[in-house]
Amino acid sequence: MRTHQGFSLVELLVVMSILAVLGGLAVLGLPQMLRSGDRSLMENVIMQLDAALQSYATDAKNGDYPPTVLNADEFPGVGPRVNLDNCGNESVILCLNRKGRDSLFDIEGYKGIKLENIDDDRTQAVLTSFGPEDKALYEVLDIWGTPLAYFHHRDYGSVDAQDLGRISGVEDLVKALPWRNAKTKGYYQRDKFQLVSAGPDLKFNTEDDITNFDHQ
Repeated sequence: MRTHQGFSLVELLVVMSILAVLGGLAVLGLPQMLRSGDRSLMENVIMQLDAALQSYATDAKNGDYPPTVLNADEFPGVGPRVNLDNCGNESVILCLNRKGRDSLFDIEGYKGIKLENIDDDRTQAVLTSFGPEDKALYEVLDIWGTPLAYFHHRDYGSVDAQDLGRISGVEDLVKALPWRNAKTKGYYQRDKFQLVSAGPDLKFNTEDDITNFDHQ
């Protein structure tokens, strides 16, 4: 009768070597996969926001893209601003979620993407559909926790002078400027708007920015 033979030392060493290689590949590859997934998610969010803003502008009740800065003439009830931090982002979220109108952008379903009122800006009247008492001016944060930057085309040239690129993140205040084409020196999206995520490096106007235009 043949007795059961265990694994030889050589066989065990081969199996252990294979497991070590597979484990190393998993450790090295997993972070890259996660980074790639985060970027893909953020690109999708930017694309969906771009589509929502295009829809907003074509609505006869609006007739234009959201302004870079909300003002009382166009939006009665906004009131005085506490600051200019995240002003374009706040304008986008308010406009896409106007009180009494269907929301054009639903944050639900985008895991890791949040709406927060980081700088405590509030309106004098309820202007959004977020709740009967909700007067907060919210910002949408990218998956790395930085508010998006938004600029209407008419303000590209004055963003720096008027300090409209202030982005108050979770940790630090950073600055964003509208992107220019390195070859032509002109602004991207010169008749529309720029929507920008600072990307994983948390800095605007760097190569890893995620935008609603191709800046490569």
